[in-house]
Amino acid sequence: MLETSASFRSLHSRAMLLLRLAMVTAFVLDVWRTASRALDIEAALQRHPTVMVLPQEATQLDWIILFFLFGFIARECMVPTSELPSPQLQMLYFLTAAGLGCNTVYVEAFSAEHTLLALAASAAQWLVVFAAYVLVIENVEPPHIFATLSVHKECGYPCRRPSDYLWMRVPFTLYSSWLGATAIANLTIALADMGVSLDMYIYISCFSALLMANVIALLWQGDLVFAAVGVWAFVWLEMKSAKEKVLVVDNSDEFAAVSAIQAMATLGLCVLVSIAVVLLVVRFYVRRTTNAVPKFKGPSISYYGSTT
Repeated sequence: MLETSASFRSLHSRAMLLLRLAMVTAFVLDVWRTASRALDIEAALQRHPTVMVLPQEATQLDWIILFFLFGFIARECMVPTSELPSPQLQMLYFLTAAGLGCNTVYVEAFSAEHTLLALAASAAQWLVVFAAYVLVIENVEPPHIFATLSVHKECGYPCRRPSDYLWMRVPFTLYSSWLGATAIANLTIALADMGVSLDMYIYISCFSALLMANVIALLWQGDLVFAAVGVWAFVWLEMKSAKEKVLVVDNSDEFAAVSAIQAMATLGLCVLVSIAVVLLVVRFYVRRTTNAVPKFKGPSISYYGSTT
């Protein structure tokens, strides 16, 4: 009874209420500025074309991420998570508000074509959201299939309900994975704006970093949601390169460069899908093998004078 009362007071303390208010304010401000500046951002992207910039159709994932973030914030405002220790919950609230605030700064900076400031805001946002992702993956239990795909040692999770996974872990998984792709795109834009020649070595490094992040998440946590966002990004990069290749068919140098980039996007897509399939097959085979092996029973030994 005393523990329940203390937990209630902790969840409804002044600090918690202020952090929830900060999350709500940051979310509303971010949605407002993102919607208001949508056309300006699209125009700025067209003025700063690089291979790593995803087409406008791919950025519709932003609204799916905002939907899950809205679900997380609304849930915490109405029924706060009591299983997560109070200091960690406060940190998660703070990181959520800070990440949304960084995105608002990015939207304003990029729409005004301050590419260096936009890059700084994007990098800060990714670091903040990745910290939130690490916090939730250590405290929110994933589905059983994810745990069996992972090489990460299982631990005791305080948050074990399916709703905890859906409204705490999924939002930050989507958010963190997507920001990895957008931060790399913003890096190439800033480099081009500073006059740096974006040669194949830079693009190969960008593709490698994006692929490595998704492979690590897939192997470390068995995180199919994280990898699915990576697949989404690689699919759209491949489609974008295929369209651009048709436009530069008369220019042999540009055609070769775009073809190489398309090949890298296709390779990244194949690697992620192949790893996921292999992990699923191995999991299925190991489970069948484990179930097929009978439990060992010691031999029955009879002694002289015994009844067995």
